[in-house]
Amino acid sequence: MTKVLLTGISGFIGRNLATHLLSAGCQVEGCDLVHHDSLPTSVGFISLDIRNRTALGRWVDTHAPDIIIHLGARTDLLGR
Repeated sequence: MTKVLLTGISGFIGRNLATHLLSAGCQVEGCDLVHHDSLPTSVGFISLDIRNRTALGRWVDTHAPDIIIHLGARTDLLGR
């Protein structure tokens, strides 16, 4: 089974990609700042700020993925 880590999993693309990957037989773990209610229940989720290099590194080391897909992005222009 392919293990996939997905940043930005709570966004529109992340949620839909997670659903597709699950249907293809992948194990999916995702991170984002907030959990979205429509995430599939079989997806592992952690609230994580990818700008925190230490926490991000621990998450990756813990799950030892085959693939990492980075979808995390800022969606506003007002924040830092």
